[in-house]
Amino acid sequence: MTVHLSLLCLLSLAPLSVIAEKITHDYCIVGAGPAGLQLGFFLNRDGHDYVIFEKSDVAGSFFAKYPRHRQLISINKRFTGRYNKEFNLRHDWNSLMSDDDDLLFGKYSEEYFPDADDYLKYLADYQRKLGINVKFNTEVSNISQSQQKGCKFEMQDQHENNYCCKRVLVIANGISDPIVSHGVGHDLIEGYESMSVNPKEFDGQSVLIFGRGNSALETAKSLYGHAAYLNLAARSRLRFSWDTHYVGDIRGINNEVLDSYHLKSLDGILEGMSIEEVDIVRRTDGKLDLIPNKKSHISLEDMDHNPVRHGYDRILRCIGFQWDKSLFNANTTPALSKTSSGKYPLMGTDYQSLQFPGMYFAGALAHSLDWRKSAGGFIHGFRYTTRALYRMLGWSVHQQPWPIVYLPVEHLMNTFLKRANEASGIYQMFGQLGDFAIYNREMQSFAYLEEFPVSRWNKIFESSGYKFENGKHLLFTMTMEYGANFSKPGNDNFGDTRVQSSLRSAELSNFLHPVFRVFRSVPSKDADITKNTIFNTKPIGLQHLLEDFTTEFSAVRTHIAPLRKFFEFFTELDLRPHLPENCLNLMLTTHVYDAYSSNVRLPVECRNLVETEESIALYS
Repeated sequence: MTVHLSLLCLLSLAPLSVIAEKITHDYCIVGAGPAGLQLGFFLNRDGHDYVIFEKSDVAGSFFAKYPRHRQLISINKRFTGRYNKEFNLRHDWNSLMSDDDDLLFGKYSEEYFPDADDYLKYLADYQRKLGINVKFNTEVSNISQSQQKGCKFEMQDQHENNYCCKRVLVIANGISDPIVSHGVGHDLIEGYESMSVNPKEFDGQSVLIFGRGNSALETAKSLYGHAAYLNLAARSRLRFSWDTHYVGDIRGINNEVLDSYHLKSLDGILEGMSIEEVDIVRRTDGKLDLIPNKKSHISLEDMDHNPVRHGYDRILRCIGFQWDKSLFNANTTPALSKTSSGKYPLMGTDYQSLQFPGMYFAGALAHSLDWRKSAGGFIHGFRYTTRALYRMLGWSVHQQPWPIVYLPVEHLMNTFLKRANEASGIYQMFGQLGDFAIYNREMQSFAYLEEFPVSRWNKIFESSGYKFENGKHLLFTMTMEYGANFSKPGNDNFGDTRVQSSLRSAELSNFLHPVFRVFRSVPSKDADITKNTIFNTKPIGLQHLLEDFTTEFSAVRTHIAPLRKFFEFFTELDLRPHLPENCLNLMLTTHVYDAYSSNVRLPVECRNLVETEESIALYS
């Protein structure tokens, strides 16, 4: 008995980490939403040891409740007139990448703006069919840096299981917590997360909605045919996605109430009034009054015609979502980035926490790097940033280089053009992901990397495993970009000057178009700021391809000839696929009827040789 008691005393002195057996994985992913599943696909395909923790019993649980009125604003364009899978993904905003053609969202819904329930079914099938390792009904908490050898991070779940993340922790739990206000009388406000979605309950009522984003406009769209009058209030003016080219701003599908406002049908927009600047008071007649508080910069007392003087039957709060950081230990809680309005976590250009090495962010959280710049906060954007993260981890963790192809220099222009006309990653993540070719002058060949993060171009070797030698190589890059002054709130983007049609003004193109740059050395962050830069390094060559109505950059005179001239200048080579003497030989040996009829045998480059040379001279 004495021996047993001594043993118990010894055990009581041992640390819990020694007693409790930890479940270990190389990769731990928190959240089985679209980003977690996308990363899980890559890890599963390549045979890595990983687990995805999901607190609910379904994948993509956010979509089980949101959007509240169930209509997604992500485009489901099933028909493009093309059979190229990569091109079609440009216009498919819902599908995740996989090797299974049945796992395209167009097979789950025919609606251009689909129902959220269909997306839930899609995610469930994606996880099940691909065998992605998700541990459902597992809510991890107390994530902390580990002091134990061979373990980077530790965490527990609600069942008192302990986990060790040996190599990489990826946080992919999204921006899913509704933002709540806490002013005087704000308990009288109904939140987006709990308000009724039955519009008939608002019949004949006066309603105020705080918010100016898609959740507010989506709610207004549901109610404006039922409410007696409907107002929307926010601190700043409305931002439309057709002006900013940012899909998180107001989409056309949600703007019906704005039509009613401008046609003076008792619906209206109030600017300069945020929810934090007002107190809510219940009047004796039951109406809700807005009272400016100390935070307010407006005064309603001297305005006997103030727009809110009649009060409201109901006030709704639709002011967006925030990141839930409660799963972290107090000593391992990531800071928020000031450059992304304090909404997203602080991270480096490799999506890794600047505070806690080994902790990465994927999905909507990775939008911290391209907030209001590109589509990284949305599925059609972050499926590509997630793949970029996976490829960077491949090199930093497993010394697996970034996927690359080596080709002779005569394929340089055609490789870029093919990608410009088909690639979906650089198209959706415009200005943020780009293709680049490392051209070896001596070998007259190039190494081609696809969808490399623009913000990492100064760290090519650290992120991909490929060296760039100044003097021996040239770096050719391609990104898709809008015009410099074309993406602003309040722009008249339907005006006469929105389109450039002259070859001489290609650099003024407004709509999404390819932009090519050439560097002698890897772009850096410490040179003087100049126009048309990547970081602060001015390229030695810059070429905009003229915008195209259908984003098809294949016109001989408008696109191919100027681009060939550009590449020829910097490679100092003749890159024409058919030289004049070859064309002459073909013309002498090809029947004239066949050459110029619908049954064409003569290459188009030869048929347009004269025109092409004229356009090159014009461009020069």
